[in-house]
Amino acid sequence: MVTYEKRPAYLATAVILQTISSKSSSRQEKHPAAPDCGGVLKPNAVLFEEQLPYDVFYEAANLFSQSDLILIVGSSLEVVPIASLPVSALNAGAGLIIVNNYPTYLDERADVIIRQDVAIVLPRLVYEVLGE
Repeated sequence: MVTYEKRPAYLATAVILQTISSKSSSRQEKHPAAPDCGGVLKPNAVLFEEQLPYDVFYEAANLFSQSDLILIVGSSLEVVPIASLPVSALNAGAGLIIVNNYPTYLDERADVIIRQDVAIVLPRLVYEVLGE
């Protein structure tokens, strides 16, 4: 088992959501109206074609740069700018574990690659590492 003692390891995942309706071009048609006020009703997530808040991205970039170990779970690493975040940690010597069904552009730099469904692997990984 590899342990990292310099700094705490951060769990980094990217969550990618699709728009509610990819065929629609207007904002109002993509998202249903809130029943009380008629405003746009959507999840508290950044959807495709939406700008990621700068402060959120800056904080994520800062956490990655401090990380000793990056765990990428269920991400294609194709959506920019998030896909570039692990590179700074890797360049600083962080380890990389990728759990994904399909190859990513960072596979060649990964210390461990697990090609299985994250719904199966993640609970097992938590159990093996934390005993929970």
